[in-house]
Order: sequence, then structure tokens, then C-alpha cells
Amino acid sequence: MARAPLERKKSDMTDEANTTGETDTISSVEILNETGPRSVSAGSMIVVSRIPGFRRGGIEHPPLKIWSEGELSKAQITAISGSPELEIIRVS
Repeated sequence: MARAPLERKKSDMTDEANTTGETDTISSVEILNETGPRSVSAGSMIVVSRIPGFRRGGIEHPPLKIWSEGELSKAQITAISGSPELEIIRVS
């Protein structure tokens, strides 16, 4: 079964392709899947792994993981955001 796409919403999204290695900050997120939409709360971070099982920051990353605020250390966020295999989406 195909996985549902990640839907990103931002009131003023001007930089669709982030090539600077910085994390994106977006205003609200809804993840769509076969059981229906799932809202992600403000303060959360979504980490998307292009290579499931890829390790960075002491974590083996699944295809998509939602982290609550404070679950990742600054060092882990830095390591993850510096890796082209991983994408961080910060929900504010």
C-alpha cells in the first residue's frame, strides 16, 4: 500500500526547496494516511528519513517520526539537520 504524502501548510511559504541545511518552520501540519488526517501540535518536529533506518544523532530514523518539543537535544537537531538523508520540519 502506498504511503500518504506529507502535507505542509504555511501562510507565507516563499522557499519551497530548502537547500541551506536550515530547518523549515511552518504554521500547521496535517499528515494524511489511510486512517485519516493526523494533526501535529505546535512545538513538534517532524523528521523525514529518505533512507529508513539511517542513523544520525544516536537515533535510527524511521521513514517519518513526530518528536514532541524537548525530546531532541540541540546536538541531535544539529546532527540531523546537517544530513541530506534527513529533513526536519518544525511546527510552530
